[in-house]
Amino acid sequence: MSPSKTSRAVHNALSKKPNQRNLNDFFHQYSGYPIETGRDLICQYNYPDAPSFKDFYAVGRRVGIGTAVINAPVDACWSEYPEIKDVLTYDKNGEPETVANSDFIKELKRLTGSRRLQFWERIKGLDRKQRFGMYAGMLLVTRDELGRSAREPLNNLQPRQLVKMIPFYEAQLLPIEYDQDMSSPNYGEPTMWQLIENAVNPKPGKQLSMEVHPSRLIIAAEGSEDGTIYGVPAMQGCLYAVMDWEKARMASAEGIKRHNDQRGVLSLQDGSNLPHPDSEEAEIMDENVANWHDGKEALLTVANASVTPFNASFHDPKTIMDACLQEVAAHTRIPSTVLIGYQTGRLASSEDSMAFAQAMMSRRKGPVNEIIFQVIDRLIDLGLLPEPQGDICIEWSDLTEPATSDKLALSDKMSAINERAYKSGQAPVFMPSEMREAAGYAELDDAGFDLSGEDD
Repeated sequence: MSPSKTSRAVHNALSKKPNQRNLNDFFHQYSGYPIETGRDLICQYNYPDAPSFKDFYAVGRRVGIGTAVINAPVDACWSEYPEIKDVLTYDKNGEPETVANSDFIKELKRLTGSRRLQFWERIKGLDRKQRFGMYAGMLLVTRDELGRSAREPLNNLQPRQLVKMIPFYEAQLLPIEYDQDMSSPNYGEPTMWQLIENAVNPKPGKQLSMEVHPSRLIIAAEGSEDGTIYGVPAMQGCLYAVMDWEKARMASAEGIKRHNDQRGVLSLQDGSNLPHPDSEEAEIMDENVANWHDGKEALLTVANASVTPFNASFHDPKTIMDACLQEVAAHTRIPSTVLIGYQTGRLASSEDSMAFAQAMMSRRKGPVNEIIFQVIDRLIDLGLLPEPQGDICIEWSDLTEPATSDKLALSDKMSAINERAYKSGQAPVFMPSEMREAAGYAELDDAGFDLSGEDD
């Protein structure tokens, strides 16, 4: 940057109003401060300086690898729904021992089984939408008192009054009023929201737009370590890598097109001249060349001239795309083979699959459980669910559990080891009960019955 441009940039920065500088500081806190202080690499390479929801949304919806970053963890965590228990007592290992079939469980089962309400699908949609931005919200539509506007709080509700649960993106929910009482336990949190339905993917017709009280909304914000509504977008640390991945793909595709669209050059032989522009020979030559360029003729024959096509080489994008993919995988903790599936003749290894399963189990027990607890607690506070008799416990299946084929393969290996031990005159290494357990089956008693009672 030249001295004049440098001084002008400094002057422009110093001449900004205080509120503009504060706004820039806010965006820098959201996107991270510049990597280099000597030059602005972000702007130099045409990246968004302060990525906002629209940037994450565009990449997450229109770029394949960005879609995988958003959807892969959600689809894995919600591959099946959890089981909610009302736990009265726990065993010495901290596992549920006595559970109650309380009114809370009965009403929750009614909600989760409602085809109209789609309870789990709506919570899954909330989880998916909050990964695009800093947060997302779910609107509770209830049959409350007649004449009450959405600005008024929900209270004194009863079970079976929940009508709908509608998840919305960050851009559709804007906080417009905050709790400024420093003695309040909700200090700094929004006290009123503006809901603008057509802020994302506008549709024809009248759209919902209204002010909504916080009691009618459940906010999900993954990555919010300070307890506020502002979490961390899923692509916060890999947005530029995803953009580079798409740039390399598109540049390569454009290079191939340009390569195939190259024109030829006519070179006259020594002593030859082009025909007169108005002559019949020139007209025939123009027609032949035009047909050849348009692909109507595979062979071009021109008297006393030779045709030399332009051959422009184009760059193979694989190297840069692989580097971008590795950066995305490092940020998301999703192995690249899992992120993009079958690629270059190689499936995800067992180590990759196990690492991904462990990461998703951690996410289930962290952000996903937090969303579920928020929904259940809010429904209890509003009276839409009865109070549980004990503690609410969320149980998931184990994603790290080996598949049936893996269990049978392990049992087969154990049997082969026993066979080799027998042939060498040694005692069996594994007992039959151990091999059954490895294969996923319960131990048998002396009469050959399943001790678990599942054969009954």
